[in-house]
Amino acid sequence: MYKLTIFLIVFFANISANSTIKAQLPYNESINLVSSIQTYGIKYGNGQQNVYVFVDPLCRYSRKFISMISKKPKMLSKYKYIIYLYEIPRLHSKNTIAAIYNSKEPVKVLLEVMLEDKKISIMPTTKTQTTVDAISKIAQKLHITKRPSIIVEK
Repeated sequence: MYKLTIFLIVFFANISANSTIKAQLPYNESINLVSSIQTYGIKYGNGQQNVYVFVDPLCRYSRKFISMISKKPKMLSKYKYIIYLYEIPRLHSKNTIAAIYNSKEPVKVLLEVMLEDKKISIMPTTKTQTTVDAISKIAQKLHITKRPSIIVEK
């Protein structure tokens, strides 16, 4: 009886959670949206195929993803990762994101933060806030709720 009760609770929780998930946009529309903010992306890798990635620099799953691709030179030669820093509100990474975007070498600083756990923080400037706002607007249109979120361009 206990197992049945637990099963029913989990089952109905999943049904109610799934009813709030918004539908994904069509592929072409998604690519057009992420391409429109490409100038704000941090480019990592030199491959021919674009991979758009939304990460939070303080998110452990985002860190695992960045760690994985950084250790695989073949992936960096095959793909160009266009990384958008998009805050998970509960992680309070706004000032870390601002520091990465404001740095002279954003890829280097991003890797230091995400792979070496370097602590950096500055208040957002007008320029960095414009970048963060543009990325946030597109991420919301794409219904990005998880980090990392990946969109591979065909």
